Parts: sequence; C-alpha cells; structure tokens
Amino acid sequence: MAHAQHAVAAAATGPSTEDRILAAFLRLAARGGLEAATTRAIAEEAGVNEVTIFRHFGDKATLALRAVRRFSPAAQLAAGDPGIDASTPASAAAGLLACLRMMSANMAAHPELILFGAGESARMPAVAEEVAAIPRAGRAFLERALDQAKPQLRARVDARTIALQWLGLLFQVHLSVERGVLPRMSPAEWDRVLVSAVRGVVRKGGGLR
Repeated sequence: MAHAQHAVAAAATGPSTEDRILAAFLRLAARGGLEAATTRAIAEEAGVNEVTIFRHFGDKATLALRAVRRFSPAAQLAAGDPGIDASTPASAAAGLLACLRMMSANMAAHPELILFGAGESARMPAVAEEVAAIPRAGRAFLERALDQAKPQLRARVDARTIALQWLGLLFQVHLSVERGVLPRMSPAEWDRVLVSAVRGVVRKGGGLR
C-alpha cells in the first residue's frame, strides 16, 4: 500500500528533474542535432539551470547515454512474455495484434527517441550501441510471439522473416511520419495496417476485421 501511495504521489508531482532534463535533451537533439542541444537550451527547455545539468550528468555524452537508457523499451521487450494463446486462430491473431499495438504505442510515446536514434546517435559509439539494442530486442520479442503462435500460423510462415518485416514496418512508418515524409494516420487507419499484417500470417479463422 505504501508503495502504491508513493507511486500516486510521484505521478501527481510530474516528471523528476532528471527526466525533464533527459526528455529536453532528446527533443532538442532530435529537432536540431547535437549542436542544438546546448546546456543553455536544455536548461531552458527543462526549466532548470545549467548547473543542475552538470551536477546530474557531467557532460553531453553521459547525458545522451542516460537519455537513451531512460526511455528505451529494450529492457521491457527483452524481458517481456508475449503471452500468445495459440488455442485457436482467433486467439493467436488477437495476441499478435496486441504485441504490435504495444510496440507501436512505445514508439509513439517517445518519437524523439526514434529521430535521435536514427540520426545523431551514430556520432557517439556507446550511445549508438544502446540504440541498436532496441530493434534487436524488438525483433526477438516478435520472434517469441510468432513462435508461441506457431500452431495457428499459415504454412511456410518463417517467424524470423515476419518479425523483421513487422519491425521494419513499425520503425519506417513512425520515423517517416515524424520526419513529415508520410502524413499522420488516424488511430483507426494505422490499426487497419496492423490488422492486415497479422491477418496475412494467421490461418483462416483469425477473426480480425
């Protein structure tokens, strides 16, 4: 009970100072590159003073690494059990769709992480390796989901190939939307894309519409 009360109190007070700084760094670096993410600009964006940034993080390389680690879904995906019920085609399809929706929601929650990861992070080897862990964990999670759903998949479906295709779909669409290459889809339109992706691998009777 005490833990729950603490969580409620923390939520009521909003993000911590460190989280505000980390999120501000990612927003600035995603929009204008590392040069735009000066300590002065970060301080203004986060509503803190520059001394606070140096006290918490020391330098920009540490700040970038901590920012990616803080908002990366890699650990969640690596430890996650897809929990697919493969007793029927419909239950397997519903479970796979839930996995895609969850991963898409993670990407939508932190679009600045996608933009930074696809661009400026390459200039920092340690940060680039942390970023690379995200798609690796995502692909492994989708492979586990497809392996669990295997009894209800169409013949000759290769889980490794499909996982890679789905990961590419999620990443490319979210990245293209954030860069303005693709128009932003409504939730219903995007969900139809995910439904179509799942329907293509599950045996007849998947029940998705």
